[in-house]
Amino acid sequence: LEEREQRLEEILKQYKQTAAFEGAGTGFGGFWLGLADFPLFLSIKMKFLFDAGQLYGFNVDSYEEKVFLLNVFMLAFSSDDARRSMKDVVLDWEQIPQSRKQIDWKTLQIEYRDTLDFVKLLQLFPGIGAAVGFIANGRLLQHLGETTKNASRLRLLNS
Repeated sequence: LEEREQRLEEILKQYKQTAAFEGAGTGFGGFWLGLADFPLFLSIKMKFLFDAGQLYGFNVDSYEEKVFLLNVFMLAFSSDDARRSMKDVVLDWEQIPQSRKQIDWKTLQIEYRDTLDFVKLLQLFPGIGAAVGFIANGRLLQHLGETTKNASRLRLLNS
């Protein structure tokens, strides 16, 4: 577990740098380049999440593991109320029935959007958008990394 987490910290550092520079680049361009930030940053986060899942030994090609990782994503980027309900699903993943191992796409989209609204709005302003994008993307990826590490650690220890 210690070796996995050291490796996770290494790849998290790389992904944070990529995300920060992507945020700065798209923030620098103002509104039009800022529109490109959402899909670019989302793809960086998803790639990190699946790389981290592989690092912890999860079969990320299976549907069930993909759903687990999306639940971890929701745990990281949701409101407090949604996070409380997601926490139980993630922590008891091995014990919950197959019927609950699914993703509510509408909730995922709404929670994710609402979590990032204000920060990403500031990124659309030329000039300050670059600084906001650089800092925000790095911090958001760090948050995803911590959530992924803790959820994976607890899952391995519970099984």
